[in-house]
Amino acid sequence: MRTLEPARYLTCLQKTGSDKFESLLNLYSDHISALFTDQRPACILVCFPEEIATLRVSNPRLSYKERALLERLQREDDEEQISLFEPTVDEKRLASELLPQAEDLLFRNFHRALKARLHDAVKFRTVANPKTMDLHQRRG
Repeated sequence: MRTLEPARYLTCLQKTGSDKFESLLNLYSDHISALFTDQRPACILVCFPEEIATLRVSNPRLSYKERALLERLQREDDEEQISLFEPTVDEKRLASELLPQAEDLLFRNFHRALKARLHDAVKFRTVANPKTMDLHQRRG
């Protein structure tokens, strides 16, 4: 079992926003990548504290128009209300393409970013949240 360097971890946690996200991503990916030498482990289990498991930042790749539309669609979907303004044909087309994945497009989740960063080095089966694992155990 290996743990993260406590001083570096605490330094990362003290940052905010995308700086925090990127520094933690670098810390975890560096630590995991260091495990891949000539004798690779058969399995790596990465455990995140809840704060890291739920960490996310706004997706910087979205245009202003895409972000505004996704946020409006998500807000309307959450409130189950009809918009006061009729969307344009282009907005309707874009909405139909983006709504099913609005949450994933609006935000960059830590665990998905880590999987993407280590994609070439690791064949991930899954990244599990302890709460999810506990829920599955209770269900039998």
